[in-house]
Amino acid sequence: VSQSRYPAVNIQNNEFLRFLRPHIAANAIKIGTNSTDISITHNSFYEPDGLTTTTAAEHTVIGIDNSTNGSNFNIADNYIGGSAKLCGGNAWTKTGNNNTFSAIRLNATGSSNNNHIYRNFIRNFSYSNSSNAEWQAIYVAGGTANIGSGSGNGNTIGSSAIAENIKVKNNGNNGNVYGIRINSASEVLCQNNSISSIKTLSDSTKYAVNLYGIHKSGSGNIHLSHNLVGSETVSNSLHCSSTCTASNQILNGIHVNGSGSILVTDNIVSHLTNASNTSGTYVGRTHGIYITGGTGNSSEVLRNTVKNLSISSGNDNFDTSLSLGGIVLAGIGTQRTVSYNTVFNLTQNSTGATIAAAIFFEGSKTVRNYVERNFIYNITASGGSAHAGGIGHNRGTTVYAHNIVYLNNSGSARMIGFADYGNSGSDSELYFNTIHIAGTSTAQSFAFFAYTLGNNKILKNNIFSNTRANGTHFAFYSQVDGALKLTSDYNTLS
Repeated sequence: VSQSRYPAVNIQNNEFLRFLRPHIAANAIKIGTNSTDISITHNSFYEPDGLTTTTAAEHTVIGIDNSTNGSNFNIADNYIGGSAKLCGGNAWTKTGNNNTFSAIRLNATGSSNNNHIYRNFIRNFSYSNSSNAEWQAIYVAGGTANIGSGSGNGNTIGSSAIAENIKVKNNGNNGNVYGIRINSASEVLCQNNSISSIKTLSDSTKYAVNLYGIHKSGSGNIHLSHNLVGSETVSNSLHCSSTCTASNQILNGIHVNGSGSILVTDNIVSHLTNASNTSGTYVGRTHGIYITGGTGNSSEVLRNTVKNLSISSGNDNFDTSLSLGGIVLAGIGTQRTVSYNTVFNLTQNSTGATIAAAIFFEGSKTVRNYVERNFIYNITASGGSAHAGGIGHNRGTTVYAHNIVYLNNSGSARMIGFADYGNSGSDSELYFNTIHIAGTSTAQSFAFFAYTLGNNKILKNNIFSNTRANGTHFAFYSQVDGALKLTSDYNTLS
């Protein structure tokens, strides 16, 4: 459709099948320049026969590409996937060449920008590439968009009740799979969506196939709220299955990059599994919520639940490339707030040197950041060279207040409740935190661990408790010789 003279167009109540071609780029619906005010609703898109491609052409089911004057697009209540209508039957199967795939692609930057994507179902796929082409369920490449809206209007990608509903297999390194991908210079609201039951596979044990539940880049403001990434009940809901011995395989539930204000609230990230088995040169990573950028604007991470994350590989980088993190904030940005989040059941399965942390924080040195009222427990790691921790402070002037960290691990890993790596100017202030370490192990453990002398540390009205038995365990420990820049009052150490 390239509309220049007609009023609103509705495409609804249709079945689209066998519309892709093995040797050329193809769409079921393609909306081009000069098109506005179009609704695509209540349609089924499916592939009953399977497809073997012969060229590396791009395939898009619903494609809207009007970056000149497009607006008022409505994509709702469609079913994409399977071999029958309503995503039914066997999986939509594609083999052969290397084909980028988008179920819904929106690039519309008109003046009103009133674009909506909601209540769509994208599921039941088995998709194989000869190299590393990208696969994305929903892709907003430009324009303002509401992806999901109020309760009951979110999009469903995969299935939160069963495993491996969407499988993407690559035979090349560093391919990316996205549930929802946003790369827009305009503001996007993404809420009440479910992204579950996605498995990435590789033809080679060396190759990485990265997986992102929700991925945002570009300069537009972003608000992510009330999304389910993974499953509350089904293990391995987002699963990178390649052992990936010669590359860096990334599995992130929510990944936010770029400038613009960042607001991540009330989301659940659960049951993410990364089989990456790298060490040394290569760094596999699993992060529940990963935020970098936010330059010039604030970042807020509020009331999220991150749980049941695991990875098999390890590295001992105490920075934002750590192998396992619940909530990770990288870079500088401006003011950042991480509050009222719950992080638990993080499992680092590597036996080598590795670090797992519930919250790892970097922020600006010129404004005061806040990490407050978070609840952290059951962070575990394997192996005598492993570290499992509650909160890591790496960079930025930051207040840590009213957090609760409870670590009870009787394994061979070192346990650290709060790790302060702050250098000069990255001052830390701790008020009214409760940090308790329990269990039985000969491996050392620390409720508070000071790694550097460079920053100012203020500790007041905290409880640092360590009752771990057998071995050497500390409520407060400084690794470096010399006087700390420390102000300490009314703390309880036991």
